[in-house]
Amino acid sequence: MAEPLKAVVVGLRMGAGHAKCYAEQDNYTLAGLCDIDAELLKSVGERLECDALYTDYSKMLAEIKPDVVAVATSTHLHMQMTLEAVDSGARLVYCEKPIDISLGNVLKMKGACEKAGACFIIGHQRRVSTPYKAMREQIVQGAIGDLLELRGSLPGDLLSDVTHTVDSMIYLTGDAPVEWVLGQMFRGRKATPEELAVSRFKYCGTRYGHNVEEGAMSAFAFKTGVRATIYSGTVALPKHGYQDIEVIGSKGFMRRAGDAAKPAVTIDTGSGPRVLVQDNDDSGLKEAHRLAAETLLNGAVHPMDISFALPGFEVIMALMESARLRARIDLPISQMEYPLDIMLRNGDME
Repeated sequence: MAEPLKAVVVGLRMGAGHAKCYAEQDNYTLAGLCDIDAELLKSVGERLECDALYTDYSKMLAEIKPDVVAVATSTHLHMQMTLEAVDSGARLVYCEKPIDISLGNVLKMKGACEKAGACFIIGHQRRVSTPYKAMREQIVQGAIGDLLELRGSLPGDLLSDVTHTVDSMIYLTGDAPVEWVLGQMFRGRKATPEELAVSRFKYCGTRYGHNVEEGAMSAFAFKTGVRATIYSGTVALPKHGYQDIEVIGSKGFMRRAGDAAKPAVTIDTGSGPRVLVQDNDDSGLKEAHRLAAETLLNGAVHPMDISFALPGFEVIMALMESARLRARIDLPISQMEYPLDIMLRNGDME
């Protein structure tokens, strides 16, 4: 058996789950943890029995020289930390979604990893989770006939949350290319601290180090003819859960009614809905890291590789650019900046 891969995690509010996977899976050794919150750092370290605790990311990379780095910090730090990881000799970077704030930055990250020969994996673990794999299998088998339409609804913003929805939809089509997008978004009254304490999805103008919208309506078309629509933020559909996705075919439909839904996925092919998957679970994250080890040890292509994640990120940027220009955007997109920042800078949105 090959030596376990030395893995480190930076950013433990979101990254504790990654660290747990590294601590539990045989192909890894959890070699280090990093966070600027010393109390959180100590707590996660004790729970996972990891003594190599750092508040300085550069120092951790220099001292441990890890094979694998999981970047789970605020979005605006992703590029810097990814570049530093590959410069330190890391062979694989697992970057949480969203990849970064702008397409220009994402392409720099992708280029740096390619130049260094490092694998670049993006945290769209729904692709390898039980519910989504089951839904994709039904589509491939023709259980609902020809795929016609995908519909999504969720609280949250385009960059932080809809990025998951778009990637999931692209996966369900078999990674069909997107032809065009049409989007609209708005910003409104910012939530009070008391309102934010009730829900992390309340609009406050910024999240994870970047500007966000309050609500958005998104539509896009695949080159196969399939259409997709997503309602997000404060325009999300009533009584729909987080990451609620409906899949409509010519002979039936499926629905994953959100992360907390039970059953997780139902299917109706004409005789009424039946359970396809009973429970949502954490199978996606565990499988994502298991496959990442295989990528390094056996050369397997990871289903969450940047090559699969980039098209979805381009859709998110194009949706914002559509709102900025008030026009349909045909892909590929040429805008390298974050469109919402441009709108705010130019006074087109407050």
